[in-house]
Amino acid sequence: MNINIIGAGMAGLLAANMLSRRHEVTVLEAQSSLPNNHSALLRFGSNKVAEVLGIDFKRVSMIKGSLPWRNPIADALAYSRKCSGTARSDRSIPNGIIRDERWIAPANLIERMATTIDIRYGQILTKDNNLVSFTDLPLNAEAPCIFTIPMPTAMEIFNYGNRPDFNYVVGANIRAKVFDCDAYATLYVPDPKLLFNRISISGDEMIVEYAFPNGNVSDSFWSNIHDAPKKFSFEQANLASKLLGVEAVVPDSIIVSEQRYAKIQPIDDHLRKQFLAWLTDQKNVFSLGRFATWRPGLLLDDLVQDVRLIERWINDRYSMKASHR
Repeated sequence: MNINIIGAGMAGLLAANMLSRRHEVTVLEAQSSLPNNHSALLRFGSNKVAEVLGIDFKRVSMIKGSLPWRNPIADALAYSRKCSGTARSDRSIPNGIIRDERWIAPANLIERMATTIDIRYGQILTKDNNLVSFTDLPLNAEAPCIFTIPMPTAMEIFNYGNRPDFNYVVGANIRAKVFDCDAYATLYVPDPKLLFNRISISGDEMIVEYAFPNGNVSDSFWSNIHDAPKKFSFEQANLASKLLGVEAVVPDSIIVSEQRYAKIQPIDDHLRKQFLAWLTDQKNVFSLGRFATWRPGLLLDDLVQDVRLIERWINDRYSMKASHR
Protein backbone atom coordinates (compact mmCIF):
# COMPACT_ATOMS: atom_id res chain seq x y z
CA MET A 1 0.00 0.00 0.00
CA ASN A 2 1.16 3.56 -0.76
CA ILE A 3 1.27 5.89 2.27
CA ASN A 4 2.26 9.55 2.18
CA ILE A 5 3.68 11.20 5.31
CA ILE A 6 3.67 14.99 5.54
CA GLY A 7 6.67 16.30 7.45
CA ALA A 8 10.18 14.90 7.94
CA GLY A 9 10.44 15.74 11.64
CA MET A 10 10.87 13.14 14.36
CA ALA A 11 7.25 11.96 14.21
CA GLY A 12 7.25 11.64 10.43
CA LEU A 13 10.58 9.83 10.29
CA LEU A 14 9.58 7.43 13.05
CA ALA A 15 6.34 6.58 11.23
CA ALA A 16 8.22 6.16 7.94
CA ASN A 17 10.72 3.76 9.49
CA MET A 18 8.00 1.66 11.10
CA LEU A 19 5.63 1.58 8.10
CA SER A 20 8.17 1.19 5.28
CA ARG A 21 8.73 -2.42 6.28
CA ARG A 22 5.25 -3.31 5.01
CA HIS A 23 4.21 -0.38 2.77
CA GLU A 24 5.51 1.98 0.09
CA VAL A 25 6.14 5.17 2.04
CA THR A 26 6.92 8.66 0.73
CA VAL A 27 7.74 11.56 3.06
CA LEU A 28 6.93 15.06 1.80
CA GLU A 29 8.87 17.91 3.43
CA ALA A 30 8.46 21.65 2.82
CA GLN A 31 12.06 22.55 3.66
CA SER A 32 14.85 22.12 1.16
CA SER A 33 16.84 19.80 3.44
CA LEU A 34 16.34 17.53 6.41
CA PRO A 35 14.92 19.58 9.31
CA ASN A 36 16.00 19.15 12.91
CA ASN A 37 13.34 20.79 15.07
CA HIS A 38 14.55 19.37 18.37
CA SER A 39 16.92 22.03 19.66
CA ALA A 40 15.47 21.52 23.16
CA LEU A 41 16.40 18.61 25.39
CA LEU A 42 15.72 15.23 23.77
CA ARG A 43 15.50 12.36 26.24
CA PHE A 44 13.36 9.25 26.11
CA GLY A 45 11.49 7.74 29.05
CA SER A 46 11.74 4.21 27.66
CA ASN A 47 13.58 2.13 25.07
CA LYS A 48 10.54 1.78 22.77
CA VAL A 49 11.78 4.09 20.02
CA ALA A 50 15.25 2.51 20.03
CA GLU A 51 13.75 -0.96 19.69
CA VAL A 52 11.55 -0.18 16.68
CA LEU A 53 14.37 1.70 14.96
CA GLY A 54 17.03 -0.89 15.70
CA ILE A 55 19.33 1.86 16.98
CA ASP A 56 21.13 1.63 20.32
CA PHE A 57 20.23 4.33 22.85
CA LYS A 58 22.31 4.99 25.94
CA ARG A 59 20.60 4.11 29.22
CA VAL A 60 21.48 6.66 31.90
CA SER A 61 20.62 7.60 35.46
CA MET A 62 19.51 11.22 35.64
CA ILE A 63 18.61 13.66 38.40
CA LYS A 64 16.25 16.62 38.37
CA GLY A 65 15.34 19.36 40.79
CA SER A 66 14.40 23.03 40.99
CA LEU A 67 16.23 26.20 41.99
CA PRO A 68 14.48 27.45 45.17
CA TRP A 69 12.88 30.88 44.87
CA ARG A 70 10.26 31.50 47.59
CA ASN A 71 8.42 28.35 48.66
CA PRO A 72 7.23 25.18 46.87
CA ILE A 73 3.76 26.55 46.04
CA ALA A 74 4.99 29.96 44.88
CA ASP A 75 7.76 28.32 42.89
CA ALA A 76 5.35 25.98 41.06
CA LEU A 77 2.97 28.83 40.20
CA ALA A 78 5.82 31.11 39.15
CA TYR A 79 7.25 28.41 36.89
CA SER A 80 3.85 27.91 35.30
CA ARG A 81 3.47 31.65 34.72
CA LYS A 82 6.99 31.87 33.32
CA CYS A 83 6.34 29.11 30.77
CA SER A 84 2.71 29.73 29.83
CA GLY A 85 1.83 33.23 30.98
CA THR A 86 -0.68 31.88 33.52
CA ALA A 87 -0.21 30.62 37.07
CA ARG A 88 -1.75 27.15 36.95
CA SER A 89 -2.06 24.67 39.81
CA ASP A 90 -2.08 21.64 37.50
CA ARG A 91 1.61 22.12 36.72
CA SER A 92 4.39 21.07 39.05
CA ILE A 93 8.15 21.16 39.42
CA PRO A 94 10.34 18.84 41.51
CA ASN A 95 10.55 19.45 45.24
CA GLY A 96 13.93 18.07 46.20
CA ILE A 97 16.08 15.76 44.07
CA ILE A 98 14.37 13.14 41.91
CA ARG A 99 16.32 10.28 40.35
CA ASP A 100 15.10 8.43 37.28
CA GLU A 101 16.18 6.45 34.23
CA ARG A 102 16.29 7.87 30.72
CA TRP A 103 17.45 6.74 27.29
CA ILE A 104 19.67 9.04 25.22
CA ALA A 105 19.67 8.80 21.43
CA PRO A 106 22.89 9.18 19.42
CA ALA A 107 23.63 12.72 18.22
CA ASN A 108 23.02 11.74 14.58
CA LEU A 109 19.63 10.11 15.23
CA ILE A 110 17.74 12.29 12.73
CA GLU A 111 20.20 11.56 9.92
CA ARG A 112 20.14 7.82 10.65
CA MET A 113 16.34 7.77 10.67
CA ALA A 114 16.29 9.42 7.23
CA THR A 115 18.91 7.17 5.60
CA THR A 116 16.60 4.60 3.98
CA ILE A 117 13.49 6.78 3.60
CA ASP A 118 12.18 8.29 0.34
CA ILE A 119 11.99 12.00 1.24
CA ARG A 120 10.84 14.61 -1.29
CA TYR A 121 12.05 18.08 -0.28
CA GLY A 122 10.65 21.48 -1.21
CA GLN A 123 7.08 20.17 -1.34
CA ILE A 124 4.76 23.13 -0.84
CA LEU A 125 1.15 22.58 0.18
CA THR A 126 -1.43 23.96 -2.26
CA LYS A 127 -5.24 23.88 -2.22
CA ASP A 128 -7.40 23.00 -5.19
CA ASN A 129 -11.14 22.59 -4.64
CA ASN A 130 -10.50 21.77 -1.00
CA LEU A 131 -8.11 18.96 -1.91
CA VAL A 132 -4.47 19.06 -0.86
CA SER A 133 -1.69 18.63 -3.38
CA PHE A 134 2.02 19.33 -3.57
CA THR A 135 4.27 21.08 -6.05
CA ASP A 136 5.79 17.96 -7.56
CA LEU A 137 3.77 15.06 -6.21
CA PRO A 138 -0.04 15.42 -6.14
CA LEU A 139 -1.64 13.30 -3.47
CA ASN A 140 -3.77 10.36 -4.50
CA ALA A 141 -7.05 10.71 -2.61
CA GLU A 142 -7.25 6.93 -2.34
CA ALA A 143 -3.84 6.64 -0.68
CA PRO A 144 -3.84 7.26 3.08
CA CYS A 145 -1.88 10.25 4.28
CA ILE A 146 -0.32 10.95 7.69
CA PHE A 147 -0.09 14.58 8.79
CA THR A 148 2.55 15.61 11.32
CA ILE A 149 2.00 19.31 10.67
CA PRO A 150 0.38 21.38 13.46
CA MET A 151 -3.39 21.12 13.80
CA PRO A 152 -3.99 24.87 13.21
CA THR A 153 -2.23 24.55 9.84
CA ALA A 154 -4.26 21.46 8.93
CA MET A 155 -7.50 23.28 9.75
CA GLU A 156 -6.44 26.20 7.59
CA ILE A 157 -5.49 23.93 4.68
CA PHE A 158 -8.93 22.33 4.61
CA ASN A 159 -10.87 25.51 5.43
CA TYR A 160 -12.26 23.78 8.51
CA GLY A 161 -14.95 25.95 10.08
CA ASN A 162 -15.19 25.13 13.78
CA ARG A 163 -11.74 26.21 14.94
CA PRO A 164 -10.81 26.64 18.62
CA ASP A 165 -8.31 29.20 19.84
CA PHE A 166 -4.85 27.66 19.69
CA ASN A 167 -2.59 29.12 22.33
CA TYR A 168 1.10 28.41 22.23
CA VAL A 169 4.31 29.96 23.47
CA VAL A 170 7.31 30.73 21.30
CA GLY A 171 10.67 29.82 22.80
CA ALA A 172 14.39 29.59 22.22
CA ASN A 173 17.26 27.37 23.27
CA ILE A 174 20.96 27.90 23.81
CA ARG A 175 23.17 24.83 23.51
CA ALA A 176 26.79 24.77 24.62
CA LYS A 177 29.47 22.22 25.37
CA VAL A 178 31.06 22.14 28.80
CA PHE A 179 34.49 20.81 29.76
CA ASP A 180 35.04 17.72 31.91
CA CYS A 181 31.42 16.67 32.26
CA ASP A 182 29.47 13.46 31.76
CA ALA A 183 26.21 14.04 33.60
CA TYR A 184 22.45 13.87 32.98
CA ALA A 185 20.46 16.40 34.97
CA THR A 186 17.71 19.01 34.72
CA LEU A 187 17.21 22.12 36.83
CA TYR A 188 13.87 24.00 36.77
CA VAL A 189 14.17 27.76 37.29
CA PRO A 190 11.00 29.51 38.56
CA ASP A 191 12.68 32.86 39.43
CA PRO A 192 11.07 35.50 37.14
CA LYS A 193 14.26 37.58 37.14
CA LEU A 194 16.14 34.87 35.25
CA LEU A 195 15.24 34.68 31.56
CA PHE A 196 15.60 30.90 31.16
CA ASN A 197 13.14 28.46 32.69
CA ARG A 198 15.02 25.16 32.46
CA ILE A 199 18.66 24.05 32.25
CA SER A 200 19.75 20.53 31.38
CA ILE A 201 22.98 18.64 30.97
CA SER A 202 23.16 15.66 28.65
CA GLY A 203 26.64 14.21 28.70
CA ASP A 204 28.87 17.21 28.04
CA GLU A 205 26.17 19.35 26.37
CA MET A 206 24.15 21.95 28.22
CA ILE A 207 20.72 23.03 26.95
CA VAL A 208 19.28 26.30 28.26
CA GLU A 209 15.56 26.71 27.49
CA TYR A 210 13.46 29.87 27.24
CA ALA A 211 9.70 30.40 26.91
CA PHE A 212 8.14 33.73 25.92
CA PRO A 213 4.45 33.91 26.86
CA ASN A 214 4.47 37.67 26.15
CA GLY A 215 6.20 39.81 23.56
CA ASN A 216 8.22 41.99 25.90
CA VAL A 217 10.60 39.29 27.13
CA SER A 218 10.82 37.82 23.64
CA ASP A 219 11.68 41.19 22.11
CA SER A 220 14.31 41.79 24.79
CA PHE A 221 15.88 38.38 24.22
CA TRP A 222 16.03 38.62 20.44
CA SER A 223 17.24 42.24 20.45
CA ASN A 224 20.11 41.19 22.69
CA ILE A 225 20.84 38.24 20.42
CA HIS A 226 20.78 40.55 17.37
CA ASP A 227 22.88 43.36 18.88
CA ALA A 228 25.54 41.31 20.62
CA PRO A 229 24.89 37.62 19.92
CA LYS A 230 28.21 36.19 21.12
CA LYS A 231 28.36 38.31 24.24
CA PHE A 232 24.74 37.77 25.29
CA SER A 233 24.57 34.04 24.54
CA PHE A 234 27.89 33.43 26.33
CA GLU A 235 26.70 35.40 29.38
CA GLN A 236 23.48 33.38 29.48
CA ALA A 237 25.27 30.05 29.02
CA ASN A 238 27.87 31.00 31.63
CA LEU A 239 25.19 31.99 34.17
CA ALA A 240 23.26 28.78 33.57
CA SER A 241 26.37 26.63 33.91
CA LYS A 242 27.23 28.25 37.24
CA LEU A 243 23.77 27.43 38.57
CA LEU A 244 24.43 23.80 37.67
CA GLY A 245 27.86 23.89 39.25
CA VAL A 246 29.53 23.32 35.88
CA GLU A 247 31.44 26.50 35.15
CA ALA A 248 33.56 25.69 32.09
CA VAL A 249 31.60 26.55 28.91
CA VAL A 250 33.32 26.06 25.55
CA PRO A 251 32.80 29.53 23.93
CA ASP A 252 32.89 28.41 20.28
CA SER A 253 30.30 25.66 20.88
CA ILE A 254 27.35 27.95 21.60
CA ILE A 255 24.31 27.64 19.28
CA VAL A 256 21.08 29.64 19.61
CA SER A 257 17.85 28.25 18.10
CA GLU A 258 14.28 29.51 17.97
CA GLN A 259 11.46 27.11 18.83
CA ARG A 260 8.07 28.12 17.49
CA TYR A 261 6.04 25.75 19.66
CA ALA A 262 7.98 25.73 22.92
CA LYS A 263 4.76 25.17 24.86
CA ILE A 264 1.24 24.46 23.62
CA GLN A 265 -1.92 24.87 25.68
CA PRO A 266 -4.83 22.39 25.72
CA ILE A 267 -7.94 23.01 23.60
CA ASP A 268 -11.49 21.69 24.00
CA ASP A 269 -11.06 17.92 23.78
CA HIS A 270 -14.38 17.37 22.02
CA LEU A 271 -13.48 19.84 19.25
CA ARG A 272 -10.02 18.33 18.97
CA LYS A 273 -11.29 14.78 18.54
CA GLN A 274 -14.08 15.96 16.24
CA PHE A 275 -11.58 17.47 13.81
CA LEU A 276 -9.28 14.43 13.91
CA ALA A 277 -12.22 12.15 13.08
CA TRP A 278 -13.42 14.47 10.30
CA LEU A 279 -9.94 14.62 8.81
CA THR A 280 -9.71 10.84 8.68
CA ASP A 281 -13.28 10.12 7.59
CA GLN A 282 -13.54 12.86 4.95
CA LYS A 283 -9.96 13.34 3.74
CA ASN A 284 -8.27 9.99 4.40
CA VAL A 285 -5.73 11.86 6.54
CA PHE A 286 -4.42 10.53 9.86
CA SER A 287 -2.76 12.80 12.41
CA LEU A 288 0.41 11.90 14.32
CA GLY A 289 2.46 13.72 16.92
CA ARG A 290 2.05 16.33 19.65
CA PHE A 291 1.31 19.24 17.33
CA ALA A 292 -0.78 17.39 14.74
CA THR A 293 -3.08 16.01 17.46
CA TRP A 294 -2.53 19.04 19.76
CA ARG A 295 -1.78 16.99 22.86
CA PRO A 296 0.62 18.96 25.12
CA GLY A 297 1.64 15.96 27.23
CA LEU A 298 2.39 13.57 24.37
CA LEU A 299 5.86 12.01 24.52
CA LEU A 300 7.93 10.65 21.65
CA ASP A 301 7.75 7.23 23.31
CA ASP A 302 3.95 7.36 22.89
CA LEU A 303 4.26 7.69 19.11
CA VAL A 304 5.28 4.05 18.70
CA GLN A 305 1.83 2.90 19.82
CA ASP A 306 0.15 5.70 17.85
CA VAL A 307 1.85 4.61 14.61
CA ARG A 308 0.70 1.02 15.21
CA LEU A 309 -2.82 2.27 15.84
CA ILE A 310 -2.84 4.29 12.61
CA GLU A 311 -1.62 1.30 10.64
CA ARG A 312 -4.40 -0.82 12.12
CA TRP A 313 -6.95 1.83 11.17
CA ILE A 314 -5.58 2.01 7.63
CA ASN A 315 -5.95 -1.74 7.27
CA ASP A 316 -9.31 -1.96 9.06
CA ARG A 317 -11.61 1.02 8.56
CA TYR A 318 -14.35 -0.61 10.63
CA SER A 319 -12.20 -0.51 13.78
CA MET A 320 -11.32 3.11 12.99
CA LYS A 321 -14.95 4.17 12.69
CA ALA A 322 -15.79 2.28 15.87
CA SER A 323 -13.11 4.23 17.74
CA HIS A 324 -14.72 7.51 16.61
CA ARG A 325 -18.07 6.68 18.17
